[in-house]
Amino acid sequence: MVTVEWISAVNSKDGVIHPLMLDPLMFDPENCLDYIKNNSRNLNLIKCPSAVEYLKNIFIIKSPLDFSINISANKKISVINSRQNYQEPYELWDLNVFADYMSPDSGQLHGQHVIDIGFQYYFINHKDNVIMQNIDVPLWFNQVTNVPGEFNISKWVRPTNFTFFTNKKELHFRRGDPLYAVKFVTKNNQKIKLKKITDRNRIDLLTFKQLQSTNIKHFLPNTSLNTLYKIFQKQMQELFKLQPQYFPSHTIQFFLI
Repeated sequence: MVTVEWISAVNSKDGVIHPLMLDPLMFDPENCLDYIKNNSRNLNLIKCPSAVEYLKNIFIIKSPLDFSINISANKKISVINSRQNYQEPYELWDLNVFADYMSPDSGQLHGQHVIDIGFQYYFINHKDNVIMQNIDVPLWFNQVTNVPGEFNISKWVRPTNFTFFTNKKELHFRRGDPLYAVKFVTKNNQKIKLKKITDRNRIDLLTFKQLQSTNIKHFLPNTSLNTLYKIFQKQMQELFKLQPQYFPSHTIQFFLI
């Protein structure tokens, strides 16, 4: 059994991370096999050894809110929480604060621009060389195609984001809908156990280390992951000290270059 620690956060498009803002609404990542079992009937697929082996270390990230995304003809994006009804909405209650269109990439794929919603999860592991992959939700009728990627969460700190392409002009999500999934690759496919970080010191330290990793990547563009892992060795070691340094602010801001 391999333990992977995690936290959730929301990230606004101006680069401010709010690690506790929506914490009561954010779902624990759910094991994919459990999710399929809970939403199927007489499905023999989940008894297949090859399916079990593939799915057992996949965890589903669910939407914390009911929300809709509208893309206008002039390529403007609007994100709406249908349950809100404020005449003068406070900035941080406006979901558009957490949505980016044509970012982090202004290019196109099959004529579509990328959309990024800052519902984030951080996963870290101590010394087990765990690779985390960002993937589409298996056996789910997706409205979107998530941007894939992978890195070693024992050597590098980066959050997952809901970053995707779509050919639809309107998207609708309900609270609890799967958005994307993460798959953990371990030695001999050892089973993953997730453990939520609740200590405030470690939460602040983790988001601060993510600030450092982001800045390294921006100041040293086109650097390979293996090189970044070597540069970041000391910072990863500090994440697992018993008494991490405390950063008292409730938000952590990083530089967008």
